[in-house]
Amino acid sequence: MGAGPPARAHGAELEGVDRARRAPLERLNAEEESRARENSRAVPRARLTKSLRSRIAADPFARRLGIELVTLRPGYSRVRLALDPSMVNFHGIVHGGVVFSLADAAFAAASNAHGDPAVALAMSIQFFEVPLAGSRLIAEAREERLGHRAGFYAMTVTDGDGRTVARCQGVVHRRPGQGRQRSREPAR
Repeated sequence: MGAGPPARAHGAELEGVDRARRAPLERLNAEEESRARENSRAVPRARLTKSLRSRIAADPFARRLGIELVTLRPGYSRVRLALDPSMVNFHGIVHGGVVFSLADAAFAAASNAHGDPAVALAMSIQFFEVPLAGSRLIAEAREERLGHRAGFYAMTVTDGDGRTVARCQGVVHRRPGQGRQRSREPAR
């Protein structure tokens, strides 16, 4: 017994290392933990208000397509869409733009649910399955990283059978402290 303090749970690599070499490694682990705690506090987490939820759910473009907001919390959203025959392309299959728009609606909801305006900088999509007209699609957006000015998101679109239809990645530019954006009148 008396072999020293047990190795930290995430520092199993320290087992078997002599004490002289262990101390600096433990100090580095402690510094990494401290930085991680600071980073997790760097961006305050907002509480989702009823007003913000209503504004996101009332997005005019999403509503026109028939997209319904199912779940919303800061950094996460789930939306769904029933595909109808008007959403097919000239090949007779569901238009990729419909799938992209569904993923984009989930992305917008999740990234704006913090309360600060967030606008897309980039979004990419990979299609895996062709959904059938008449089926229902579900899109989920999950925050992967949130900084003061940028947020990184992963979106997955699935069909009613749980098959992955598409995956997307997106980056938003955040505008902390600017609150609700005002609509602008068109130039005359």
